[in-house]
Amino acid sequence: MASRFAGQLALLAVLPFAACVQTKAPKDLGGGLTLSSTEGSAIRLSYAKDLQPVFASDCVRCHNASSAAGGYSMIDYSSVMKDVRPGDPSSPLVVATQPLGHMFGYFSGDRLIKSSLVYMWVVEYDADVVTGR
Repeated sequence: MASRFAGQLALLAVLPFAACVQTKAPKDLGGGLTLSSTEGSAIRLSYAKDLQPVFASDCVRCHNASSAAGGYSMIDYSSVMKDVRPGDPSSPLVVATQPLGHMFGYFSGDRLIKSSLVYMWVVEYDADVVTGR
């Protein structure tokens, strides 16, 4: 009984200080990776709409048909899939494009979003070529 009373007394001693704790509004108000529409429905990543533009802007200048750096072309879906094991997070394309990967630094703009797109497309969506949403 005494220990129960002591616990209640300790709680009462802390309560006045709890009012001093203030929460702060989040400062991350933009960017980020959103995988739902404005209506809240899920958006499925696709090669044509989501990944091909990233590869075209950041990868194809070195990984193209005429001068495929490392012997790897990213000119189209079938070429990209040569370094992809759908569903496998240790797939070479995933490993190379993650923050510690040797290709991460070649992404322009928001590198984390682009590497997340690659990861999610390969691992979560099994590198599907879906063209619509």
